[in-house]
Amino acid sequence: MQELCRRNPETGEATFDRAALPPAGAVVVSGGSALTEARGQLGHTHTSITALDDDHTMGAWGTEIFANDDAMDWIAAFEETDDLHLVERVLRAITNTSEHLEAPACSEALAAAEVVATLLKRPGPDVPSEVFEWIARVRPAVPPELPGTAQQAIDRILAASELRELWDEADPADATAWRAAVADLRDRLQ
Repeated sequence: MQELCRRNPETGEATFDRAALPPAGAVVVSGGSALTEARGQLGHTHTSITALDDDHTMGAWGTEIFANDDAMDWIAAFEETDDLHLVERVLRAITNTSEHLEAPACSEALAAAEVVATLLKRPGPDVPSEVFEWIARVRPAVPPELPGTAQQAIDRILAASELRELWDEADPADATAWRAAVADLRDRLQ
């Protein structure tokens, strides 16, 4: 992990390395009071968390299901479909593998699960208008096994995934809020 924020052991002051900051729009998943203070120094007043490493940047601006780039990019692709094949494919990609789950695939699966909950007339608070517009346009029937598949995907993501690991490294309050959002989604699929 590239370190963006440090606490000076002598003064206790939080500092950040401007040269190490991610590009505009990226979000850093990290925890600790040093990051909180550094965000304040930068003028950030909202939750803006980002984890950077050599392989992956998680673009997230909040703890809700759709508060990340991967989920919103998936919604853009989903809008172009005329059936539930993309929802089913993304959920089965999580449930039908024994390999480690990458964060982008998990964010997409959570977005797909939220589409299923919305089809069951139990939408979450941050469901984009595009989902409601798609449902009104396509009017799909929900296969009876789809809510269970979505719950299984959520269980896998919470049990062992890169996305869960990133949130585990985040500020504890943000991690708790993310887990609550995911648990709420799982409950709405019943």
